[in-house]
Amino acid sequence: MQKYILTTGPALANEVPLSQVHTEKNIYRINGAHGSLADIEAGIKNIRSQVPGAVILMDLPGNKVRTANIEVGIQLEKGKTFALRNDQFNYPDFYRHLQPGMTAWANDSVFEFEVVSADSEKVVFLSKSDGVLINGKGVHVRGIHQDIPFLFKKDRQLIRLANQYKLDFVGLSFVRTPENVKEAQALIGQGIQVISKIETIDAIEHVAYWHQAHSFVRGNWRNSSETSPMILQKSCHDMDILRWLAGAPCLKVQSFGSLDYFKAENAPQGAAPRCLDGCACKDACPYDAEKIYVTDPRTGIRGRGKGWPCAVLASEPDEDKIYAALRTGPYGRCVFHCDNNVVDHQTVNLEFEGNIHATFTMTAFTQDCRRTIKVTGTLGEIEGDMAKNALTLRRFGRPEETFDLNEEGGQFSGHGGGDFGLMASFCRLIARGGGAGLTGVDASVESHVMALAAEASRLDGGRTIALAGF
Repeated sequence: MQKYILTTGPALANEVPLSQVHTEKNIYRINGAHGSLADIEAGIKNIRSQVPGAVILMDLPGNKVRTANIEVGIQLEKGKTFALRNDQFNYPDFYRHLQPGMTAWANDSVFEFEVVSADSEKVVFLSKSDGVLINGKGVHVRGIHQDIPFLFKKDRQLIRLANQYKLDFVGLSFVRTPENVKEAQALIGQGIQVISKIETIDAIEHVAYWHQAHSFVRGNWRNSSETSPMILQKSCHDMDILRWLAGAPCLKVQSFGSLDYFKAENAPQGAAPRCLDGCACKDACPYDAEKIYVTDPRTGIRGRGKGWPCAVLASEPDEDKIYAALRTGPYGRCVFHCDNNVVDHQTVNLEFEGNIHATFTMTAFTQDCRRTIKVTGTLGEIEGDMAKNALTLRRFGRPEETFDLNEEGGQFSGHGGGDFGLMASFCRLIARGGGAGLTGVDASVESHVMALAAEASRLDGGRTIALAGF
């Protein structure tokens, strides 16, 4: 049976009654990283009061060190020291793992600190950043995680809460060894299932041959000296989702790629500078502008109509306006005789905190414009296909399950529902005067830095780049 995981929070289950969205396919996720134990217990009761017998997933925050008990934000100034008491970390023994001179990163690597001293009372840092440090922000030091307990105090409290209310699932974060899973299973009550950590993510952006020709050979984004690298313009969405799925900062990036095909030396004999100028190769060329903008049933004015991509060539386009644009404008040029310099294919390797590794491939040379993804974890794998709007879940040793997102209607249009989801989340934040969303601007900035680091790596022959020093 298909299932949907719905994260509950300030909107869902409070502003939006569950009766408006509930089906037997729903699993209600509670994010254990947000709120006090009392808040989380109240959330469980709220879900159960609205939907008796609801299937609930308790997602543990895991052993990510976070700030705590900061009543007023700490003003950080570059070059000045500040101190955090040990009870201002969710793991009070954090100081035992620190040595003077170590580098600490906070708030998804936005802030950089140097450890000055660490003792049984407090940790003193030298700030190398300006800003304000508040509660609930991650603090990480590389190379120490193997010595940090897998379950923190709050994780154990949440497991007890899951047992008390007989919840259906417990999600584990930052699993590094089989012993981690066994440790959690020993505490989790019989009947509660464990969903474990992500190990790898493999994502592919199928740009489509005609989209590449339209946007990145003839169009606005063809030349990085005028706009931006293609990995940033086209694939910032993908860096965002990889960062969000990993749920941890990106540590290293490596990339390879090039502009291989859409160059003058690859022009076939008889190719004209413009497709309508008597090109001898026109009939056999899939990149022919007349095909893409006029006759192709998927993209041309005769089939797709006035929408994108034809709307880029003319306001309120019709066939006469399209032909006029192809005779004089940039979209009528031969793809081998343009001033483009962005890549037509690129691969990126990424390492995230917690031994999570991802690969991303962007290629022009596909029939359809879509994205596919495969996520593997210690207890199963998930595959997604944006063209099909389908997810396939394979839990090891259990029957395969398929989730047909088309059943949800139009909310999955527009980058797989991302466009509408972002705007809906933004509107909710404005309506309630601010607060926490599904993600923050810091994570979005980091994903853009990932893209820029990937481009720097590509230009430097695939050199591995550490984001901490980028």
